[in-house]
Amino acid sequence: MVRLIGIAAALILSNLPVAAQAMDAQSFYTQSLVLKKKGVAALASPELKPLVAEMRLARQAVRAENEKAKLAGKPLYCPPATRNMTADELLTEFGRIPKPRRSKISVTQAFREILIRKYPCG
Repeated sequence: MVRLIGIAAALILSNLPVAAQAMDAQSFYTQSLVLKKKGVAALASPELKPLVAEMRLARQAVRAENEKAKLAGKPLYCPPATRNMTADELLTEFGRIPKPRRSKISVTQAFREILIRKYPCG
């Protein structure tokens, strides 16, 4: 009976969708540049939604890391309170990461590096 339950659980789990892997920074950068060339038409593009979702997840993860680091007295980055990076600035910063490195890191890792470089503490 226990073995039958185990087999049933394995079959059910094998049919579940696999969790999406984080997008690499190079793919994000390349796809973002393609959308940028579309101008206003990019707003209606189906490719926009996954990129926005990926950036939202990266922002949340890095913000949480920074909050945790702040509590320990060593923030990762110190952004100004009144200004956010524009999409163009963000793409420029992604472009500053060498292509071989962008291909090997996630959007979250790239975003962390960008914020640390752009908004150093002290």
